[in-house]
Amino acid sequence: MLYHLHSTYVLNATWLHNGKPRPFGLHEDTKYYDSLDFYDDEVSELGLIITWVRDHHAGRYECMVTDVNGMVYNDDVLLRVTGCVENHWGDECDQLCDCQNDANCTRLAGCDCQYGWSGIHCSIDTGPPEFTVCPGNMSQTINADKAHAAITWQLPEVTDISGDVNLTSNFDPGDEFTIGMHQVIYTALDYSGNMAECIFTVSVDRKTNITRTIIISSITIGLLVLVMAIGLLILCFRQREEILLRYAKITGRFTDDSKHKKWDVFVAFKNNTKDESFVYKTLVPKLEDEHGYSINVHHKSFIPGKTISDNILDAITNSKRTILVLSPEFVRSGWCIYELEQAFYEMIGYRHKLIPIMFEDITNMPDIPPILQSILKTVVYIKWPKGGNEKDEYEFWKRLVEVMPKKQKGRRFGSVKYKALSAHEEPYVHIEDAHV
Repeated sequence: MLYHLHSTYVLNATWLHNGKPRPFGLHEDTKYYDSLDFYDDEVSELGLIITWVRDHHAGRYECMVTDVNGMVYNDDVLLRVTGCVENHWGDECDQLCDCQNDANCTRLAGCDCQYGWSGIHCSIDTGPPEFTVCPGNMSQTINADKAHAAITWQLPEVTDISGDVNLTSNFDPGDEFTIGMHQVIYTALDYSGNMAECIFTVSVDRKTNITRTIIISSITIGLLVLVMAIGLLILCFRQREEILLRYAKITGRFTDDSKHKKWDVFVAFKNNTKDESFVYKTLVPKLEDEHGYSINVHHKSFIPGKTISDNILDAITNSKRTILVLSPEFVRSGWCIYELEQAFYEMIGYRHKLIPIMFEDITNMPDIPPILQSILKTVVYIKWPKGGNEKDEYEFWKRLVEVMPKKQKGRRFGSVKYKALSAHEEPYVHIEDAHV
């Protein structure tokens, strides 16, 4: 930058930077003004040249010149430092970005990577492939004289941010399936080692020859059973609260869980999302370090070499609770819904309890699976407070600890001492209806 003040007979010239005088033609602070050069033309011009603009150059520059006749000339300019030149970053804009994969070059942080990319230049693929089409479960009935059937389905479709995916499966469309249930697994692997799976089941049943008499008898018996069931349901509906409490007392529903279970709680959440950050940085440290609970989470507790589905089933059946960290990403995850289904089956058998945490609101989503809809209608969820309000967070942790497996009496939460709940107390997780 160059600013000129014209004068033919200069007696004295003074430069001010943000109100502080600087001797003309000298570097008073060579470290601070190592890029300021003063310009002096003996004939007609005085000026200031900043050859490489940095943050500390920002501010107001003033020039005061006195000529030989005592006349004083003033001029000033305001310099605003707003950013670096293209593809540069850093406090002194001296570092190159060279961002890849549509990342943005930012002034202070360098490359701002898109989802699924990391590294200094956003060149490392960390995002797993995504199945855009995955077939649903299917079944087929064959004649009594057949032992197998050829089943076909639409091929899954998968995408990846890197563009290259290797897709493998244990079955192909048109394969012969014997009588029974078979699990079809498609595995997508990108060149960075990130993996995703599409899983569905194929069931083959055999027709049974039943005589007309057996059919009529079955229909008659079925109608009688239906009438009796309707009457029983009406009775249960009228006295449902008393019935549920009595049944809970007999089965030990409200007593503490069996001591042989390995973990206090299994946490179901969606990986590679804000949900995962909440679980590892907030939820797990709070429950483990402050309250002494044993927690099963995917990467810490799953056994290598064992299938994911077996690991999930083992974690749920050997935990006293399952915490569901609910969010839109959870609803859209096939593995999360599988975890939800297994935990639900344990719950309705009175061997397990669910604790839904509404991390992000999903109540208005149009595609919530039916089983999750039933849980939201019958099990009270706890809402994670946004915004960092201490009072709301205190209430959240208080409610969560109250429905966790009971520890020794007299355990403190913050400055409040809580008594152990009796066999008839469980205020926040309960089942209102027996139907799904």
